[in-house]
Amino acid sequence: MLVVVGSLTGESFRVYNQPTGCILDMGLKENLLDKSGSWWSHGDVKIGQGRENARQYLKEHPELMDDLESIILDRYIRGRRPTTPDEPVN
Repeated sequence: MLVVVGSLTGESFRVYNQPTGCILDMGLKENLLDKSGSWWSHGDVKIGQGRENARQYLKEHPELMDDLESIILDRYIRGRRPTTPDEPVN
């Protein structure tokens, strides 16, 4: 599971006892997730109203959690960042 990424980029991110909070923060920062008001979404799918509901959604959908975690690790740990918004991460 993802534990600490912020220190590798020189940016500060909140640290949580559970990785879902970090995934939410990093997903928002990397435009993998969206937040409008209190609603969190992934693409066209609303994953929760409020942070706790979004965290619960990630817990109940481990495939999404794993996908987001993999993309974040690729970008920050392995240095595989897309050069354009439409370019997939390898």
